[in-house]
Amino acid sequence: MNNDQDKHEYLYWEFHEMGKKQAVRMGKWKGVRLNVFENPDAPVELYNLEEDPSETTDVSGSFPDVVKRIEEIMNEAHKPDPNWPLTKKEG
Repeated sequence: MNNDQDKHEYLYWEFHEMGKKQAVRMGKWKGVRLNVFENPDAPVELYNLEEDPSETTDVSGSFPDVVKRIEEIMNEAHKPDPNWPLTKKEG
């Protein structure tokens, strides 16, 4: 059995419950955007999972370049679907 797996720059996912959310895992970083349905440009919360695996401290203010890249990924990776609108604009 071959356990080699391609490495990816990031993992992107969405939650369609409780106001809808987007998330990106990129190395030690996790970015989360909450209440996307009402506010598709909501700020990204950023967590350093190596130092804060419980995601208790938002460090987005200290790492604007990481936040910017995560926002770019969220915009690129999201694919609108009429059956699963993420924002009011899509609905």
